[in-house]
Amino acid sequence: MHTPERISRISQVVANRQQGAVVLENIYDRHNAQAVMRSCDAFGIQRVCFVFSRERRFDPRSFGHKSSSSAHKWLHYSFHDSIEECYGILASEGFRILATDIAEGSVPLHEADFLPAKLALVFGNEHRGLTKLARSLADSGAVPV
Repeated sequence: MHTPERISRISQVVANRQQGAVVLENIYDRHNAQAVMRSCDAFGIQRVCFVFSRERRFDPRSFGHKSSSSAHKWLHYSFHDSIEECYGILASEGFRILATDIAEGSVPLHEADFLPAKLALVFGNEHRGLTKLARSLADSGAVPV
């Protein structure tokens, strides 16, 4: 039933939704992508950006229908050929870009600022991690994950 109270509650939930994004740079394993998608869905992050500059492109909507609990239906995807393209779009929309890495000099996780309403968390390849370019173009120092 669409009572005024119900419509008001739905509007309130939508207005308070997380405006974050997750960027996956050159992810190789589709099952890892599915795990990230499930986490995004669980945390209310609806935007997932795939950057395929080195790895073979795949469409996350084409597999994992049983294992992803249909998270793919609720997420918005974009596909990019370069990290510069992806970061450029996010920056133009007001996102703060936070790279994740285990490099020396990384900001400890408990010291990272996750409060900006528009925050993009960037994760790299399972074997190589983030590219140097992805780390250098991010707004904030790397956060170990």
